[in-house]
Amino acid sequence: MHSGTNPTRRAVPWTDAAILALGSLILYTVLGQWTWYKIDGQITILRLAEGGPGHPRHLLADEILRLFLALIRPLGMSTYAGVRLFSAVTAAAAGFVVHRCTARLGASRARCAVAQAAFAATPSLVFYASIVEFHAPLLFFASLAFYATTRLGSSNRTHGVVSAVIAACAGVLSGLAYLQHASGQFLPALLVPWLVVLLRNGRDAPSGRDHEPGHETPGRTARSWLPSMVLPAVLVAFHFAITKGIPFVIRHYGLLPRFAPVAPTDASAFGYVAWHFESLTLAEFRFVPITLALEWIVPFLPLSVLAWFSGPRKPRGARRALGIALVPYLGISFLLMRHENEFGAYTMPCVLLATVLAALSCPPRLLVASTLVALFGSTVHVRLHDAQSTGHELARSVVSRSLENRIVILVTGEVERDDALMALPNRDFAQYLWLEPLAGGVTPELLRSWLRDQATRDRRVLATARTITWLESVERLRGAYATEDAQWPEMPGARWIVAH
Repeated sequence: MHSGTNPTRRAVPWTDAAILALGSLILYTVLGQWTWYKIDGQITILRLAEGGPGHPRHLLADEILRLFLALIRPLGMSTYAGVRLFSAVTAAAAGFVVHRCTARLGASRARCAVAQAAFAATPSLVFYASIVEFHAPLLFFASLAFYATTRLGSSNRTHGVVSAVIAACAGVLSGLAYLQHASGQFLPALLVPWLVVLLRNGRDAPSGRDHEPGHETPGRTARSWLPSMVLPAVLVAFHFAITKGIPFVIRHYGLLPRFAPVAPTDASAFGYVAWHFESLTLAEFRFVPITLALEWIVPFLPLSVLAWFSGPRKPRGARRALGIALVPYLGISFLLMRHENEFGAYTMPCVLLATVLAALSCPPRLLVASTLVALFGSTVHVRLHDAQSTGHELARSVVSRSLENRIVILVTGEVERDDALMALPNRDFAQYLWLEPLAGGVTPELLRSWLRDQATRDRRVLATARTITWLESVERLRGAYATEDAQWPEMPGARWIVAH
């Protein structure tokens, strides 16, 4: 099947994709979780809240997040809620791009819409679109590269400068996906086989004199094969130019401390994978079937199954391309999570191709019915994971008292710190302080001076009950502060604290 071979088909309007993307965004926002997932979310918000350097392997992820947070600052969201919204926005935007990819390949308006809905309802995407993580933003950048690849391969003209430029753009977008999340390094394993399939299907499609008997010459045959070799090479070249070039520039010009406070050799995605490979034992291969089930089949139902349906509209070799793409992604998932699971986090780019293939070959009624079942399961899964943490309660209590712009919370312990990270708004000043790790350097004069500085800035300092207990246990700090009962039912024992 090749775009351009059916000129009578009416173009599928992009407004369909926009409406469905908006609906997806509303769904993800409503399902937005107030529960941390493992440890990456806390570390990410901590870096953003404290202005620390970025992730050593996801070099530009924090910079993109800071830009997004600056744009939505008038909404008064906490840093946590803002980053979670970024996950929802990018997941919904990826669905928009998938719709356009399916339309580009000549699918009907109904099939394009159902494909986008099925994509948006997959359990893994619903989960990662409703938490603080890197994977939904990665999927958006990967979808842009996938669209450029699909556009290139489905074009009637695959020779010349324009095609080379599109191939280069696909490579650049693929490289940018890597800078968002290091697993984007393996995107060529998805894009190149898919591009070759589209180019060869387009080459073999009957179109005029080139396919009439007696008109196939060796020179023409060679020229028809040329794009299948040159364009994938251009894509890969620009992908690695970005993945290697930008990190080199960052380090060469001394920008590494801003983005990644580690040695250059430690920041390599391949190096990280190699470390896990070296620790692999033969007995651990028993986890391979578990990886296949928990990292691909279950997280991306129904598309992970329906993509393998055969159909007359599906490009020849498309299923083989999906199989090739899954090998490195499942391999990474096995190496990194063989003792646990990440619910499709690392195989997520492969669902782009799976969606397109299911849209082109699966019976529409089956796709609709399975999508509804998947949406129900995805919603239940999110609700079971979301424990409605105390961070949510703290956020609501701060907002209800109109204190979000002028409060600093003194916390003790990681649990209270994580609650504060969820609750406090994205502002230019420190929104919480954990005194306990700084105990050795906190003097009465320093504490008194800091409390007075907050008062002059019209900020109120609230100490949790555990913090008050800790302060009272430090004898040298007694007399540097005075407290008053805050009378917060949500925070029993919390007290306002001022300089004495």
